[in-house]
Amino acid sequence: MTIPNDPRINEVPIPDPLPELPDIGTDYEREAYAHSSAGNPESYERLAILGSAALNAAVTLILYESFDKKLEKGRIDEIRKRCVANTTVEAWARAYQFQTRIQVSPRAQISLDENRTIPREAFHAFLAAIWLKMSMDQLTDFLRALLVPVLAGVTVKPIDRTVVNRFRDKVKLMGLAEPEYLVTKDKSADLEECFIAQCRIGDNYVGRGVGRSKKTAQWNAAQEAMRVDDRQLAKFRKLTVAGGGCPD
Repeated sequence: MTIPNDPRINEVPIPDPLPELPDIGTDYEREAYAHSSAGNPESYERLAILGSAALNAAVTLILYESFDKKLEKGRIDEIRKRCVANTTVEAWARAYQFQTRIQVSPRAQISLDENRTIPREAFHAFLAAIWLKMSMDQLTDFLRALLVPVLAGVTVKPIDRTVVNRFRDKVKLMGLAEPEYLVTKDKSADLEECFIAQCRIGDNYVGRGVGRSKKTAQWNAAQEAMRVDDRQLAKFRKLTVAGGGCPD
């Protein structure tokens, strides 16, 4: 499902059909859909602050519990940023036609079809109302249903957190210099890559890895280095000794 008639919003994966909106009750609906221009002292502004915080907490919990709890911190941070981004929340609001629900004074001369902030803030307020009227569990369940297509696009690669030490022990037994890891930031990074690590023994590069954190990049580089044939690694020892480089 895509959001019609609004080319400013980056396309985000939205479930089709949309999850049913929870019933927050008349009183909370009145507050969540009330713009301050309508003369209502209980506008959505205060609720929106609470809803923004609740969105962050609920999405973090969803990501923390998903994928058998194998998402590392860097991936959780980056995917959460995408899920709570203004463009994402605005897309959800427009998918549910929030721009037709909000009460704005005609004298304010505000076009809800063009205004980007009001529908988004009203949706934040609605999320807060779910929490207050029902529970945080209900809010989390609703957001989990909204995030189904987002989570479906996430891949989780198994990471061996012992591989750096295991590779170090391996080359030590072979009489090689201790591996070093040169880590740089990938300026073209997207959700999948942020840091690049190069594993080297002396002047010889034996593995390359990428990851959302420096540690993950090093783990991936060490995993690649572990796949290097022992006979190839042995040549590095001969080259190092012949060149007067790193001692055994």
